[in-house]
Amino acid sequence: METKVDILSVTVSEDLDIPAMFTLELVSWNLVKSQITWADSELFDIGNTIEVQMGYGNTLKTLIVGEITGLEPEFSQTATPKLVVRGHDLRHRLLRGSKTRSFTQMKDSDIASKIAGEQGISCTVKDTSIKLEYIFQANQTDLEFLQQRAKRIGYEVTLEGKTLYFRSHQNNTQKVLTLNRSDDLIEFSPRLSTMSQVGQVGCISLWQIYQIES
Repeated sequence: METKVDILSVTVSEDLDIPAMFTLELVSWNLVKSQITWADSELFDIGNTIEVQMGYGNTLKTLIVGEITGLEPEFSQTATPKLVVRGHDLRHRLLRGSKTRSFTQMKDSDIASKIAGEQGISCTVKDTSIKLEYIFQANQTDLEFLQQRAKRIGYEVTLEGKTLYFRSHQNNTQKVLTLNRSDDLIEFSPRLSTMSQVGQVGCISLWQIYQIES
C-alpha cells in the first residue's frame, strides 16, 4: 500500500476495562509535488476501520480491529508535516453518552445482546439462565452498565476482533506465550495500577465469629 513508505510509527495500547487504542503516525508531505498528503484523504475518514497486525513475513497476528476516532495534523516550520491517526476498538461505541432506562423480564445475557445490537456490534454471549423481573440502567454508559452486570455474576465483557463477548471469566486457559529476558526481550517495563482496587478490606477473625455465634 502507498501509505507504507510514509508510516513513522504504529502504537497499540490495551486495557481490560476500557477500549483498546491505536495510534498511527505518518509523514503528510509529498516532496516531489510539494503538497500536503493524507490529511484530507478518504482513507482516514472518521469511522473507517483499521486493523493492526504484527509479525514476520506471512505470519501475522491481529493486535486490534478498531475505528478511527480522531485525526491530528501537525504542521511546523522546523519539521515535515505529520498526521496522527487515533482510534479505538468497537467498545468505544458503548461509551456514547450516559443512559437511564429499564429492562424487564430479561436475562443479563439477553440485555448484553440487545445493547451490542443497538450499537451494531456482533455479540457472543453465554446464557445466564435466570430471567430478571426488573433491571435499571441509572445514568450509565452502556459499557459501564454491562461491566457492572457482568461483575455481579462473575462474567467479563471483552472484545476479540469485531465480536463482543459476555461470558464467564476465562481463567482456566493455558499460557500462550513465554518470554525469556536474555533471548526475547529488548525492554521490559511493568506497570502497577491501583485504579480498580478498593480502599480497604474488612476483616473478621475466627474469635469474633465464635463470639457472635455464642
